[in-house]
Amino acid sequence: MFTLEQVVPWGRSFDEYQGMFALSHEDLDASFDLALCSHLLFLYSVQLDLGFHENAILEMCRVAREVRIFPLLALGGRRSNYVDLVAGVLDGLGYTVSVERVAYEFQRGGNQMMRIRHRATSARSIKSDLHS
Repeated sequence: MFTLEQVVPWGRSFDEYQGMFALSHEDLDASFDLALCSHLLFLYSVQLDLGFHENAILEMCRVAREVRIFPLLALGGRRSNYVDLVAGVLDGLGYTVSVERVAYEFQRGGNQMMRIRHRATSARSIKSDLHS
């Protein structure tokens, strides 16, 4: 495990890094528009259990209005068993979850992402799309 003192502050002062790590839990609530996860969640379904996936995704949902996860395949090249389970949990908690095809395909069949939005955010996006 790294400590803050071991991080090389590329382009920032040590004080700036300390300030970034000093944010409280509440300071980060919905503070980002988008959180991305690539090649970790779902890919390592054997190594990382369902609870890990749920907790990691819920934490990303806490700090961002929209979360995107890519790809939805486990290491063996098949869709992760956790995709539908996680989608059900998130739906029950009030999130809008969709699986969408993307143009990028790193692995055969790995051309889908999960998009998660707060229902209020989804409604605002739809409303603004209708008025533009």
